[in-house]
Amino acid sequence: MGQMRITIVSNCELNREGLKRLILSHGLSAACLSFAEAGRLPLGQDDPHHLLLVEADGEDGALAMGLRHRGRFPLSPIALLCPDFRLAFVKNGLAAGINGFLTRDMPFAALLHSLRLILTGQKILPTRCIEHLMGSDVSVLPPDWNEIADHRQLSQREVGVLHCLIEGDANKVISRRLNIAEPTVKVHIKAILRKLHVGNRTQAAVWAVSRRATG
Repeated sequence: MGQMRITIVSNCELNREGLKRLILSHGLSAACLSFAEAGRLPLGQDDPHHLLLVEADGEDGALAMGLRHRGRFPLSPIALLCPDFRLAFVKNGLAAGINGFLTRDMPFAALLHSLRLILTGQKILPTRCIEHLMGSDVSVLPPDWNEIADHRQLSQREVGVLHCLIEGDANKVISRRLNIAEPTVKVHIKAILRKLHVGNRTQAAVWAVSRRATG
């Protein structure tokens, strides 16, 4: 395995020099360039162990520079470092070949760990995007779930909780997915058990699965 190397590409001299010094102090090889200088990066540096870290104030500018490098360095992993990312932007960036999306508010230890993971072939997403993805599959439910709600007079929130029960989610996971407090999850589960006339969450999940199957 070749030596892991990181090239920071940023128009802010303070940011790129600061990141370079921090990375060097933790035993990784690092260099830094401005956006203008990055075009002169030798093509011979195209290598799976050479990470290009593009730092910018806005995600669009970072992506434009990242895609320019993706064309020149097809083997090198590319990560973007910005204040924040929209979920739709991350999806488009992944499709375009970006390997990591890092935010400025993350601790340096986490940033360094993420860079190492990207260099081993992993994809890194912002925590906020992961949380959004966890909840997205229960925010819009298939039409047959509406029939379940009508049949037993369940609220839309209770149907969402029931969906999570089928997947075996613990209350803490349901709380994160639906963005509600854990005590509120317990209240919803009690209401579900009462409306479905079952004794526990497993029976509620079995009822829902059988109802969808017969439907």
